Amino acid sequence: MAKKKFYILAELSKEGGRKIDNLVADLRLRGFAGTLPKSIPNHIQITTFPANDAESVTARINKAATENAKFEVEYKNVGIADKTLFLIPSVNSALSRLHDSIALSDELNWFPQTPILTGDQSELIKAALAIIPLLSEMNALSDAGKFKAVVESISIFEFNPAYLIERVKLL
Repeated sequence: MAKKKFYILAELSKEGGRKIDNLVADLRLRGFAGTLPKSIPNHIQITTFPANDAESVTARINKAATENAKFEVEYKNVGIADKTLFLIPSVNSALSRLHDSIALSDELNWFPQTPILTGDQSELIKAALAIIPLLSEMNALSDAGKFKAVVESISIFEFNPAYLIERVKLL
């Protein structure tokens, strides 16, 4: 039996979430299937902790929320891990600072990601190939047209089933 974990998520604003939802809707119109639980907000995964000390993890995110302001991220790439398709945000100083203020100091190989679909890997590869030109087109536009989102809060979730433990707004 897998050990339970707490997932620390940097939640996106409603506007940023709508951009991602619209991208997924566009994929569905193109015939791509896949699922993603709607009970989980659009987010960037920051880190995980063993699910044995909720009080300590809650204290970490509350402290981080007092040290970090809302910030913008830009999406330029896609990736697939296991059976999940995700957008990859460009790591800027604000995202890195948020991660470093929450994660354990010995955490290596952090890979920020925003999951958008789960499903069969061959279908996800086709969907990723469809997204790449869309992201390229958006990011070739003026600054206002780039695929960006604002990170506005931090949350702790436990999954299977999804369960929100704590959510705090950034400054």
